[in-house]
Amino acid sequence: MQTKLERGNAVAFFDRGVEQFRTGDLAGAISSFDRALPFDPDNADTYGYRCVARHRAGDTAGAIADCQHAANLYLEQGDDREYQYAIDILDKLQDLSTPAA
Repeated sequence: MQTKLERGNAVAFFDRGVEQFRTGDLAGAISSFDRALPFDPDNADTYGYRCVARHRAGDTAGAIADCQHAANLYLEQGDDREYQYAIDILDKLQDLSTPAA
């Protein structure tokens, strides 16, 4: 069970990460999302945002791992719309990581 302090920390780091992402500070955003996850490891949105930040920062393998984890969490949590969105992004990322023939 998550304490109120842990939830507050998770939200604070997540919100800071989103703001950093929006202003283009990808390294800062990734770091903030990293710091949020120990407080709320089942937050699919944190993995989703970190996926996109990692992709934009050039870390395709990390982005794929985060996107897959987000998709799994969305599925477990019954969020079909976000699950499908994560799967669509995952497919695109995997296409980008496949070498051209």
